[in-house]
Amino acid sequence: PRRAPPPGRGGGGPGGDPEKGATGDPATGGVPGTVGAISRKFTAKNFQCAMDALNAMGAVAEREGHHPDFHLTSYREVEVVLYTHSLGGVSQNDVALARMFDEEVDVTYSPKWLRENPKARKNQEGK
Repeated sequence: PRRAPPPGRGGGGPGGDPEKGATGDPATGGVPGTVGAISRKFTAKNFQCAMDALNAMGAVAEREGHHPDFHLTSYREVEVVLYTHSLGGVSQNDVALARMFDEEVDVTYSPKWLRENPKARKNQEGK
């Protein structure tokens, strides 16, 4: 069986850069065949907020027919990993889906996480 590439490579790196969203540098994060994955981590305000974000991302992913790996740990720690399984790396579809998540999904972050990641707040205000 094929194993997923390690999270945090390519795209925005571990946690993504909140200023750039989940996609990382748009100029380099989505070159087809790039080894790695687009990864974004965040802490939701509570379990329900984490599930709301995951369900909203799941609906977008299902609509687009492109399915990321979702991880929920410690009841509100979320990680989303995007890569094209058949390529074993990042494709334009991954970059496009990450942008859709940034544009369409509202996340209710932990207040402490937002203080530690102030650029995420600016992205929320820009929606």
